[in-house]
Amino acid sequence: MELINIQPTGKTPINKAIPVYIITKEGKNYNDEGMQFIKDGLKNHFGINEDLAIYTGVGLNDASVLSTLLRKKSNAYIVLATKEKVGFIPQDVNETICLNLDDNKNISSWEVLMRSCELEPY
Repeated sequence: MELINIQPTGKTPINKAIPVYIITKEGKNYNDEGMQFIKDGLKNHFGINEDLAIYTGVGLNDASVLSTLLRKKSNAYIVLATKEKVGFIPQDVNETICLNLDDNKNISSWEVLMRSCELEPY
């Protein structure tokens, strides 16, 4: 099992595409239909038409890993997935998210994000 899976959505090299980190409780990957849903959601919410590099996997649930990735790529978007819904987190709160992740390294990124967004865990 890969700790972090990267799926490009176009011809732009991964290091030049807009990073999107999908955080699920179990660190699950998304299928093609799920990836299209994420692309459509980012377009609808933020007007993004550029190529994306979509990251999934259990490795993103390590708070220090996600914090490091967000600090390296400040243009990243976070997608927080629950059983009932998906939340699109804008770039302008990445530093706050990083601070929350840094302060809570003993719990998963998913839990930190749920608390940061004031959602109840399922």
